Amino acid sequence: MEKLKQNIALVVGLSIPLLMMLIIAGVIYLPRWMNSTPPPRYDFLYAVGDGVQYFAPQNYYAPAYPPYPTKGVWPKYTYRVLDGKLVRQTTGPVPKEYGTMPEGDVSPKFYVYHVGTKKSSEITFDDAALYTLDSGVKSPDGFDIVRGQGSGDGFPFFFGGGNNYNKQYIHKGQYAEELSLNLPENYYGDFFIAWITNPPHGNR
Repeated sequence: MEKLKQNIALVVGLSIPLLMMLIIAGVIYLPRWMNSTPPPRYDFLYAVGDGVQYFAPQNYYAPAYPPYPTKGVWPKYTYRVLDGKLVRQTTGPVPKEYGTMPEGDVSPKFYVYHVGTKKSSEITFDDAALYTLDSGVKSPDGFDIVRGQGSGDGFPFFFGGGNNYNKQYIHKGQYAEELSLNLPENYYGDFFIAWITNPPHGNR
């Protein structure tokens, strides 16, 4: 009888960690399994580096506002979305507040994120300029890109929990998929440029 009690206690003790793992997995994945939202269809263009003007209004021309030179070099060009295309414009002379800062062609790196394969591929500006783009915050099929909210309430429940502030997600309703982006570690700057609309790639 005593041996039976010991065996039951052992089984219960071994079952608790497994049960906890199942509960955690359910919390993370159950909302995705129950979610009827179709996966994203539109790839997007993003960049890392100086000189990119983010969320520039379409069909409207405005003088280029000064880019923030993070590398101690004044960017020779700025990049923005204008009339559905990525364009390159000269920035003009170095502002007086930057003193004798040298000017140089410190072009950012451009990437396409493929939602179908969940991978990024680096492309040149000339290639990026061929795409038809939508610089709206949301894609034509209703997805946006959000940063994890740390360990507080809200998104972490759906995004897997934990401290995920340095992670980026493509999101719609309760659908959320972590993005594998070529960003520097602890990168807090803007990176998203526009959704690629000619034609939608990835899942159909």
